Amino acid sequence: MKLRIDNPEEIKSIIVFALPGIGDTLLFTPALPIVKRHFPNAHIYFLVMMKGAYDVVRHNPYIDELVYFNFMKEGVFRSLKFVLSLRRKRFDLAITAYPANRLEYNGINFLVGARFRPVHRYRHLDLVNASWLNHPILVEDDNLHNVEENLRLLDLLGCNTEDSGPLEIYLTEDELNFAERYIRENRLSGKLLVGFHPGTATLKNQARRRWAPEKFAELAKRLTRNQDVRVLVFGGPEEKGLKQFIASEAGDGTIPVATETVLEAAALIAKCSVFVSSDSGLMHIAAAMQTPTVAIFGPTHPEWVHPYRSPHIIVRRELPCSPCFYYSPRPLTCRSGLNFECVRSITVDEVEQAVAKLL
Repeated sequence: MKLRIDNPEEIKSIIVFALPGIGDTLLFTPALPIVKRHFPNAHIYFLVMMKGAYDVVRHNPYIDELVYFNFMKEGVFRSLKFVLSLRRKRFDLAITAYPANRLEYNGINFLVGARFRPVHRYRHLDLVNASWLNHPILVEDDNLHNVEENLRLLDLLGCNTEDSGPLEIYLTEDELNFAERYIRENRLSGKLLVGFHPGTATLKNQARRRWAPEKFAELAKRLTRNQDVRVLVFGGPEEKGLKQFIASEAGDGTIPVATETVLEAAALIAKCSVFVSSDSGLMHIAAAMQTPTVAIFGPTHPEWVHPYRSPHIIVRRELPCSPCFYYSPRPLTCRSGLNFECVRSITVDEVEQAVAKLL
């Protein structure tokens, strides 16, 4: 059933809530040009809560106003004041990027008070997370990628989503020049570059999705036995120790990368021949840059968040209990009692073979 918006040209203001992290924000980018095309007179206001998420859409031409507000750090009073300031903007339409099954997200959407507020109904803990505060409601489909779930919301609005594109990151000359300068200063010209991202988000016990750093180090050691190969280890400031551990264990030829912004990292990832990553936001950045990716999956469902429309190989362990992760505000737990055997049992040999295939 489509939402009844008789004349899309009468929609003057749209707010998009992309409140989770880098990856989920990137997974909404194929929807943005469709929204802009279907509602040609609308001012698109894009709200993010994570600094990395702000960076990955900072230059997106389909966003008219990009705002970063960290609800978790600002506290209840300042957050409520900010939400009420949004209410005064009288948005015609609010779109909540998938996934967002949290009481707080649905509450913010409701308080902002747009006339139309399409959201998903989630299969787990939906009642307590109050999707019923908003309307209309679309039941999530376990067989679809997150990008496809976002496009289904647009279908509900009457948009034509058949010609949707890949993930998109827009880089400036400064970011492209950074990558060129980095290659030159680190004497990487002519080398075969393999990128690593050993980290993941840490909220809600998400660090348990990581492949062991010792295995990343062993893989780097094997790859750099070839004098023409260099391994670049990516990650945010909070992952500095993780990067340095892998580089020190692997030895010469493995470099911990430090960048000022996510977009500088994206420009350098685009220079890599292969990217090896746990299920993370940087995995999606590699997909946006069309860098072939070896994606290591544990409890997460790869059907939902595999690298979208880009070359990739998924390495995972098929267990009777996997995948067990579902979208919920609850912390990630191994309900089978196997202590995340799904990711711990993946071997260096398996990942090395996948890298060789993509190279």
